[in-house]
Amino acid sequence: MYDTVHHAVCNDTRTMEQKRTLYSRIAELLQLEPGIRPEDVFISLIEIKQENWSLGCGLAQYID
Repeated sequence: MYDTVHHAVCNDTRTMEQKRTLYSRIAELLQLEPGIRPEDVFISLIEIKQENWSLGCGLAQYID
């Protein structure tokens, strides 16, 4: 049986060290609860530049 957890984090502001810490912490917490083995945690971080977002009203909030 396979379970999938999908969580989107979409920005391009983290350093490499912050990414390493994020990946490690996610695996650690998922092992604690609900008990997923760290070797079964696969993380793909998709970075989208802030200028590529519009959060409503046709505005480029991160540009303006």
